[in-house]
Amino acid sequence: MVEELEYVSRVCFLKTIPSINCFRSYCGYAPLKPEECPEDVSRVVAWFADVEENKTQQTPFKPLLSMLSEVSPEPHRQSNLKKIIFPSELTAASLFPRERESILPKEELRKLYRRLIEAIASIPSSFSSWSSWLGHFDSAWMSLSWSLPSQKSNLLAQSTSLYDQSKVESANFLDAEDLLLIQGDFQGIQNFIFSEGAETNKYSSKLLRGRSFYVSLIAELAALRVCRELGLPPLSPLMNAAGKFLICAPSTKQNIEKLKLLRKEFNTWFLQNILGLTSLALSWTNIQASELNSTSFNQVMRRVFESTEEAKLSAFDLPERTTSVLNVNYPEGVNSYDARLPKESRLCKDEIIIGESLVKTDLILISSTSLRVGKVLELPIFGFYVSFAKRENLTPKEFACAEIMWDFSLPESPEEKLFKGIAKRSFNCYVARFSYEGEEKDVRYSGINEEELCRGEIKPFSYLACDNSIVSENGFEGIRAIAALKGDVDDLGLIFRNGMTNAFNSSTLAGTMTLSRQLNSFFAVYLPVLFAQDYPNIYTVFAGGDDFFLIGPWNDIFRLSSRLQQEFERYCLNETVHFSAGIIVLKSSVPVRAMARMAEGALGHAKESGKNSITAYGLTVTWEEWNKLAKVQQNLDFLRKDNEISSSYLYKLLEIMELRERQKFDPMASIWRSRLYYTTVRMIRDKNAYAKGSIKEDFLPFIVSSLDEYGLKFKIALFNSIYTSRKTRS
Repeated sequence: MVEELEYVSRVCFLKTIPSINCFRSYCGYAPLKPEECPEDVSRVVAWFADVEENKTQQTPFKPLLSMLSEVSPEPHRQSNLKKIIFPSELTAASLFPRERESILPKEELRKLYRRLIEAIASIPSSFSSWSSWLGHFDSAWMSLSWSLPSQKSNLLAQSTSLYDQSKVESANFLDAEDLLLIQGDFQGIQNFIFSEGAETNKYSSKLLRGRSFYVSLIAELAALRVCRELGLPPLSPLMNAAGKFLICAPSTKQNIEKLKLLRKEFNTWFLQNILGLTSLALSWTNIQASELNSTSFNQVMRRVFESTEEAKLSAFDLPERTTSVLNVNYPEGVNSYDARLPKESRLCKDEIIIGESLVKTDLILISSTSLRVGKVLELPIFGFYVSFAKRENLTPKEFACAEIMWDFSLPESPEEKLFKGIAKRSFNCYVARFSYEGEEKDVRYSGINEEELCRGEIKPFSYLACDNSIVSENGFEGIRAIAALKGDVDDLGLIFRNGMTNAFNSSTLAGTMTLSRQLNSFFAVYLPVLFAQDYPNIYTVFAGGDDFFLIGPWNDIFRLSSRLQQEFERYCLNETVHFSAGIIVLKSSVPVRAMARMAEGALGHAKESGKNSITAYGLTVTWEEWNKLAKVQQNLDFLRKDNEISSSYLYKLLEIMELRERQKFDPMASIWRSRLYYTTVRMIRDKNAYAKGSIKEDFLPFIVSSLDEYGLKFKIALFNSIYTSRKTRS
């Protein structure tokens, strides 16, 4: 079995050589000869480093067009060919498209190729077999070829990454005619993440992060388990993001039987350890090898999705079971973190371990035998033992003990290279932490009784709620509250089913992979860097695929929402690709499950109101209105402070706004203008001459014009101004 896997792994690697030669041709280098590929992994670097000048004419280089800027859920949309992906190594900064004129000269492409050689050389020598080395090579290859176009010349190919094209080419193992497209889809993600128990809220910041990461870990290890069982190398997953994966394998009776057994194995694991509260739908679809490069691949994906939906309907093989209700007995009581599980649940213990490890380690070690390195999870996942460790603390012997190793470290800057010799996994696991010793004793946190904390620890939500407070003479200014922001991309199903066909009149597997990876990279690669730089107090519950759920100090979340929309717009450069979102403001003591439910409700309102919008305080506005209202709030804050406008007056404005809204069906409500002037005049009485004039000339006209322009939507700016100015005693 090991020898067979080594053979298949090497074949898989050799099938990427045409794509590598395309890269070399761009640079003017002679092609590599597959028949000269060394048998020993240690000699591959020297083989790659053969950079003899190409004696024939080099392939003309055309930059990679931004796929996201092209696709659309709308039919018959004109292609937008103004922006390109600049050829560069993968970083958070390099993800964003540039002007079409920004073309690299040949020498710059050569620098990129030489960097590929350096990246491959940095893979630790302990990964000496083809099967173990290949996973790290794949990550290095992706980081350097993601921004290059495939070797084909049509418009869709120019928007398809060379990396994704190479993955498709290598997927047809041993030139099999009949293939299987295998899809895994994690079900009940939110139900799993937002479970509750007696102490859930106390440790919510660790538990949420641990559970969210656990979802990604399960999906990754399920895909790895499929690859192991079918004798495929670890780079075989074509796509893996947001709890879903896609794998190609030879279609044989033996493989189909293995998949059936795997499905039962997965079901058993979920039933035994999570009591069936979540599941993994594993399905497969027969395709022909020629369909891998089909120009109507969306039709193939429809078959794949239908197969997945069928698998969802038969979760846990219930039609085959004589008993559909599980009998459970908790002699020692329920778990304090998840009341649906027994007290002794290893799963809950592991969630805490993960939550703590994410901020203190940077490597995941995986083995089919027990590990004794780092922070080891108690519960094996599909036969794999998992440990978290810090790279700098591992000895060479400890480093070599893992069969699989993933680097999940967060870059410290937008320009930092993602690949560092170990297979990279971009989980967005950014969380707010105490950044300096003694920060937990900041005066803003007075009165909070939490567990002992120190530098580097995750900030509990009770502390995040205080981070927007400003110390004033008699206490604090600004409410102590957190906000939850939930959003996802609009019409994503239509974009994937019809987007490429609408833009290019064709669709391919490689194009679908490029689109999926580009979309996921914004949420999983770019956002954590953005948070670390500009929004350090943000807590990521999940962000990847096409959606996100973030928690933070309430005012930070409002500011961040505008920034996210603007950055996503800059990233996609496509008015038909956008997202909707919902925001709720609440106390830090609110149970996380209720928090998630309310945030989902706000997002639902935004979707129902036409999409490309956001809901807050029960009001839905377009993103354009949202950004304008943010400026309105700034003006309101300035005028309020400059004229010493009281909070009581602002609350009366809320009543007047409601009265104004009623005039549509109640003529008596038209007195709102009189009420507004009367209330304002009463406030003016106690002001000095300057203030009286300023209120009449500046503040009052501003309020009237804002109400006329925004109506009830002005509440968003008004509420934010009230919450910002509310005073509390220390």
